[in-house]
Amino acid sequence: MNNKSDKYKELVDSCKLEIEDIQKNINKISNIRLIVFILGFVSTVLVFGINILFSILSLILFGSFFVYLIIIHQKKIDRLNYAKAYLSVNKKSSERINNKWHKFDDIGEEYAFVDHSFSGDLDVFGKFSLFQWVNTTFTIKGRKIFSEILLNPLKNQSEIKIRQNSIDELANDFEWRQAFNVEGILNKNKFKDPKDLLNWLNEPIEFINSKFKVIFSRLMPAITLSLIVLTFIFDLLPNFISIFFILFQGIFAFTTSLKFSKKFRNLNNYKDDIFIYTKLLNHIEKKNFSSTFIKKLKENLENKNEKSAHQQMKSLEKVVNMIDVRYNMFYFVINILLLWDLQCVISYENWKTESDKKIEKWLEVIGWFEALSSLSIVKYDNKDWIYPEIIENNIYIEGEEVGHPLLDDKRVCNDVKLTKETNVSLITGSNMSGKSTYLRTIGLNLLMSYYGLPVCAKSFKCSILRVYTCMRISDNLEKNISSFYAELLRIKQIIKALDEGEPIFFLLDEIFKGTNSIDRHIGAKELIMKLSKNTTLGIVSTHDLELSVLEEMGNGKIRNLHFSEFYENKKIKFNYKMHKGVSKTRNAVYLMEMIGLKVSNKV
Repeated sequence: MNNKSDKYKELVDSCKLEIEDIQKNINKISNIRLIVFILGFVSTVLVFGINILFSILSLILFGSFFVYLIIIHQKKIDRLNYAKAYLSVNKKSSERINNKWHKFDDIGEEYAFVDHSFSGDLDVFGKFSLFQWVNTTFTIKGRKIFSEILLNPLKNQSEIKIRQNSIDELANDFEWRQAFNVEGILNKNKFKDPKDLLNWLNEPIEFINSKFKVIFSRLMPAITLSLIVLTFIFDLLPNFISIFFILFQGIFAFTTSLKFSKKFRNLNNYKDDIFIYTKLLNHIEKKNFSSTFIKKLKENLENKNEKSAHQQMKSLEKVVNMIDVRYNMFYFVINILLLWDLQCVISYENWKTESDKKIEKWLEVIGWFEALSSLSIVKYDNKDWIYPEIIENNIYIEGEEVGHPLLDDKRVCNDVKLTKETNVSLITGSNMSGKSTYLRTIGLNLLMSYYGLPVCAKSFKCSILRVYTCMRISDNLEKNISSFYAELLRIKQIIKALDEGEPIFFLLDEIFKGTNSIDRHIGAKELIMKLSKNTTLGIVSTHDLELSVLEEMGNGKIRNLHFSEFYENKKIKFNYKMHKGVSKTRNAVYLMEMIGLKVSNKV
C-alpha cells in the first residue's frame, strides 16, 4: 500500500469515527429534548393551578432551554452532513488510488463524439476513461468545462505552462481542494442546469421602475397594521375601516401572487443550488492564490467598489429565504397584511439591478475551479509522474518508459521516438500482444501533455501537434454508414489537415480492415507513404506483415517495430515489450484451436 492510499484510508477511518461520535451526541440531545419537553409540560401544568406567574416562568425557562437544544441539535446535524460528505470524498479518493475507480457512475460517454479527431478512441471518455478516473465536478457548468478541456488540448507552450502551475497549486493544497469538493456535494438534490435560472434572471425589471408602486407596497401594510391596532386593540376606530383595508390588500395580494407565482417558483427551485453557490464563492474568496490563471479567475469575483460575488450571492440567498415564506402555513395571512409577495419582488429586482449580469461569470469561475481540481488529482495521486518538456518550432516525440496512465499495476512501459527524420512507426505483432494498447498509451500521454498534466513516463518530450486517430471504427446504423466508409471519413479528416499544412500526430489501428486483403494492402501502403512525406508523426499498427517493406521504400522515414508472444507449458504468454524489426510470430491459429476450432491446413 502506498503513502497516498494510507492517507486516504486514515481519513476514511477518521470520518467514520467522527460520524459515529456525532450520531451519539445527536441521540443524546434528542433524548434530553424529550425529557425537557416532558418536564416543562408537567411543570407548567402543575404550577398553573398554584401560581400563574410561576407557570409562565416555567414555560419560558423550559421553552428557552428547549429552543437552545433545537439549535444545538441542528448544528450537530449540519456537522454530521459535513462528516458524511468528507467520508464520501475520501472513500472515492481511496477507490481511485486503489484502482477501483472503474465503478464510478459518471463516464462522460456523451462527449465521445464519433466525428471528433480523437475523443472516441483514446480512453478520454466512456468506460475505463480519463474522465471517469478523475472527474470530481458537481455542477453542470463544471462538468461542461472539464469536458471542453479534454476535447480541446492547449496549443502553445506558454498556455501549457500556465495550466501546469494552476494544477500544481491546487494539487499542493489538499485540504482546500477537499473542502471545496465537500461544499459542492452537500447539495443532496444535485445541481440543476443553470440555463433556466440565468434566462429568468435576464428578464427585464418590471416593478421597481415605478416609484409609486414601490411606495404603495411599503406604505400600505404600515397603514393597514396601524388601523388594525387602533381598531382592535385600542378600539379608537370603527371595525369597517380596518376590514375594508384588509379586504383591499387581500384582493391586491391575490392578484400579485397570480402574476409572480411562476417566477417565485422558478427561483425557489434553485434554492439549494444558490445556497451552495454562496458557500463555494466564499470558499474561493477566502483563499489567496499565486498561480497566474487562478488569480485571474478569482479577480472575476472581486470588485473594490461593490460587494464581492459571495456577498452578492448571499443577498440573493436572503431573497430566496423571503420567497420561501410562501410555503409557510401562515403565508396567506402574512401576504395579506404585509403584501409579502410585493416585498419579495422589490427585494429581488433591487438585487437584479446590482448583480444579475454577473452571476453567469461567477458560475463559470466555480466551474473552472471544479475542472482544475479534477485535473490536480492526477498530479497529487501520482508524485512519480513527470511534466513533459514541450518543444516548439519542431515536430518531435520522445519518451522513456512510457506507460498507460489508466492501467495502474497492470501497465508495461515502453519507449517511443518519432522525429522529422523518422516520423512513422509501423507496428506488427500477433493478436493480443499489445499493439493497440501501445497506440493508446502514446496518444493519451500526448493529450495529457497538452492538458497541462504530468505524464506516466520516466521522461517525455513532445512538440505541439494536432491529434488524429482511426481506431475504434464501427458501423453507424443511424446514418447508414458502414465501418469501412466511417474509416474513410476519418482518414479524410487526416488528409484534409495534412493539405492545410497542420502539424499532426496520427494513430491508425488496423486501417482498412473493413475491406478485402488486396485493397486493404494497396490502400494502407499508399496512405502510410503519403503520411510519411508530410509534417506528421504517427504510429500504425497492422497484422499485414507485407507492409514491413515500407521501411526500405521510405528512405528512413518509416521504422518497423513489433510485439510478440512466447509459449510456456503449451500456454501462450505476452510480455508486452516493444522490439525493433518485424514480427516473426503468429498466434491466430493457436487461439482458434483454444476455442475448439481445429485447423487442419496450417501454413
